[in-house]
Amino acid sequence: PSPGSVYPWTDGTASIVLDVTLDPGYKPSEEEVKEYAAWVGMDTETDGPLRWIAVEGLRAPMPSPWRTCKTDSGEVYYFNFANGVSSWDHPLDPHIKQLFADEKAALATRRAEARHFLLVWFRLNQYTFSMLIEYLVSFIAPQPSPIT
Repeated sequence: PSPGSVYPWTDGTASIVLDVTLDPGYKPSEEEVKEYAAWVGMDTETDGPLRWIAVEGLRAPMPSPWRTCKTDSGEVYYFNFANGVSSWDHPLDPHIKQLFADEKAALATRRAEARHFLLVWFRLNQYTFSMLIEYLVSFIAPQPSPIT
């Protein structure tokens, strides 16, 4: 289907195929990123390192054979011309949501490992410092004289 093609429906409504070409240099606004991030399930405060997923989700091209369409009442939806499936959500949204869930779990694991490493490092250094102090004190403190 070419952009501008009109498809009438049996209920008397019609849809038009939109010409949506994504500019490779497109940079979504901060508001768009926040809105999409929330829709995907992100908390922009705690999930900040994963913000790139929302940006890439907004920049994702339409997979073939999906096309962006608009109803005669102005609502945008997506239609797969190969199998007749339509969706109000972008066809890649489930993949973006899954990517976010996977990356959030991986980030939580990395953070837990980092916390564990730091805790172990701190305890080892605490022990090493204590041993060093004991060693140094042994040179400074008077040694008890042997009992004879």
